[in-house]
Amino acid sequence: VSDRLPLDGGQWTGSFFPEGWSGTGNTPGANLFAIGPGWNETLGVELVAGRPFDETDGRDAAPSVMISEVTAKLYFPQGALGSRITFDRNADDPTWFEVIGVVRGFRHDQLATAPGPQVFASFLRVLPSGVAFVRPFCRGCLVVGGPPKSEEPELPARIAGHPAFAEWPLLVVTEEPERAVASPINFLWTTFTRFEPAADVHAARIDVVR
Repeated sequence: VSDRLPLDGGQWTGSFFPEGWSGTGNTPGANLFAIGPGWNETLGVELVAGRPFDETDGRDAAPSVMISEVTAKLYFPQGALGSRITFDRNADDPTWFEVIGVVRGFRHDQLATAPGPQVFASFLRVLPSGVAFVRPFCRGCLVVGGPPKSEEPELPARIAGHPAFAEWPLLVVTEEPERAVASPINFLWTTFTRFEPAADVHAARIDVVR
């Protein structure tokens, strides 16, 4: 899972601050990504050091990030693993993210442009409350796991417009997500045998054109 793909034209840049940064010179900045478990293996992005994100790196885990090799060389010459960064340096009690992995980096903007600094946060950490599982089923379709509709009937409408899913055309919310993604037959059975078109379709946005 990733909020963006290489060469898709999307770009989210931001500033970050390594622990102990002197505050002199240009503020550190990078392309920012939200990625899920298995991201680097799926895209063939080499892990240089440390570990990738896994299913334990959710909201309840200690804050962590992965960074690209370019970021490590620019801002962590003493060694990146175990170092910490924050995105809210001016806060009274900033949240610190530990660097747990370094990847080779990849050309994101265009093939002719060498990779710049890149920072990766766990997609599972930015998910809305109530969501415990996300896994692509096919291109453009993301299966989202949550509690039964009887326990939280407003969940589908609440996550439809959540920014974590902005790049996904279709979300399928189910209480049996692992079963749903196991095979096409399971996906069809889990989804459409429990689907009420009049009540179970929720749009991220509604535009009325007259």
